[in-house]
Amino acid sequence: MAGRHRAPKEPIRLAPAVAVVALSAAAAGTVSTPPAAADSIVPVVPEETSSPATPVIQHYTVVPGDCLSEIAQRSGETTDQLYAENRDVVGVDPNLIFPGQVLAVGVSSSVPVVPSTPAHAAPFQAPLDAMTVTQAFKGAAHQGIDLHAEIGTPGYAVADGTVLFSRPASGFGLWTVIRSQIDGQTVDFVYGHMDHLLVSEGEHVAVGEHVIDTGTNGVVTGPHLHFEVWIGGRLGGSPVDPAAWLRAHGVNV
Repeated sequence: MAGRHRAPKEPIRLAPAVAVVALSAAAAGTVSTPPAAADSIVPVVPEETSSPATPVIQHYTVVPGDCLSEIAQRSGETTDQLYAENRDVVGVDPNLIFPGQVLAVGVSSSVPVVPSTPAHAAPFQAPLDAMTVTQAFKGAAHQGIDLHAEIGTPGYAVADGTVLFSRPASGFGLWTVIRSQIDGQTVDFVYGHMDHLLVSEGEHVAVGEHVIDTGTNGVVTGPHLHFEVWIGGRLGGSPVDPAAWLRAHGVNV
């Protein structure tokens, strides 16, 4: 979904049928023997045919204290199977998962796992039209991803939300934080190093709305967008891999 550009404005600086057939001899014009008594009629029940079980593929959102082996056990899979199915989400270390990551479970088993995430009611948008990752998510060492972008490249709201912060911030130079409610969770989307500020704190924004222009403010080595996703809020929540989160929510990265 292409982002919608905001109208230019002064930048802010700082969802058994049973068929009964009656055959009448009179209607057919012939003489036939009387029908059998009702209690002698045995209904024909179609034989049930067995078919191979179809795997129940669901999604599971990692919570604090989870580990891959326990999730695998609950979903009826081996740890290796679960990791193979979710390598793009988990990354290179199967022992390192983070709250908020969304895993596909049941791919190798017909045993469902509970809880599963509900269907998403709203579309989501990539923060940039071109998603070229130059620095990957590394947990506490790097709590987001860096995306290549020339100065002034427009960036978009990933989901409907409200601007929580839009101001100068240490390290970021300028940052914009948009808070959304998704699947019953508070999710904050963080944009850093912008050229200037476009939106105001408290402003409601719609998915795909033009909310930032990339830049080189803050601690940077070149123009790019630093982008983070926090489950539970930027202050007090947990960071998750933005690329994995976007893929899990239908956005091509």
